[in-house]
Amino acid sequence: MTAALVPDTAWPIAFLAVAAIVGELRPIRLLRAGAETRTLSTSAPFVLALIAVAGIGVAVVVQALASIGDDIRQNRSVTKSLFNTAQY
Repeated sequence: MTAALVPDTAWPIAFLAVAAIVGELRPIRLLRAGAETRTLSTSAPFVLALIAVAGIGVAVVVQALASIGDDIRQNRSVTKSLFNTAQY
């Protein structure tokens, strides 16, 4: 039986998946004097935890969904979105 089907892991998997998606959609802004504003996505730690809890398949699907969601939010082209998603 896979980890995703065990009832005890349903809530941790759901929490980590939501946290990964939110972490991708709401990055931390890094402001530095005299430099451009940069952003830092916080989804990676949650996806890494998902690998341990639910397996690589679930983690890849969640990261792909998060990436697509961010691309839609940023109005990126379909080609760029496909490239970004294919990296996972």
